[in-house]
Amino acid sequence: MNPREVVVTSLSITKAGQIKHFQVKLPNNTKQIIGVELGGRWRGQIGAIGTISFPTTSPFPDTTAGEALFFKRNALIGEVRLQSCEKANIFFAGELKLDNNMGFGVFAQSTQWKPKPFTQQMQWLEETVVVDGKSTIIQGVYKDCYGTLTGLLTKCTVNVYVWTETEQLTNSK
Repeated sequence: MNPREVVVTSLSITKAGQIKHFQVKLPNNTKQIIGVELGGRWRGQIGAIGTISFPTTSPFPDTTAGEALFFKRNALIGEVRLQSCEKANIFFAGELKLDNNMGFGVFAQSTQWKPKPFTQQMQWLEETVVVDGKSTIIQGVYKDCYGTLTGLLTKCTVNVYVWTETEQLTNSK
């Protein structure tokens, strides 16, 4: 059985439309990359009904009265691309989105309490990728889409989780 490890890279996004280049350093005994997961924490302003502000073309007003009847547009926060220097080159492209429709089907919500990912125990699963572990450095690019689309200031922390399968190191005496 090969042990699995996760390498976490955190990016602080503070400007609208920010593009951030980063590197993920893999352990020396990495056999292969087996998955990638994205996560984030919003540090910006939250709307009155607990959602992130996002311009909409919907004919329905974004008000508390209409909240129970109509789905809200999920906010596209940003895009992530990962590449290795080996054959795989760009092996992952993903979007970080915020679910503004989490309250549907949660009848315990009220004006004082809104469901959040933490309270709903959402299960996050990584995207399965299989890339050999010859490279010890993975190049990444994050592009803020929220600030570009809205013109509003973006404040969030983006986490990129790279799951690896490693070879056990043998101790030689």
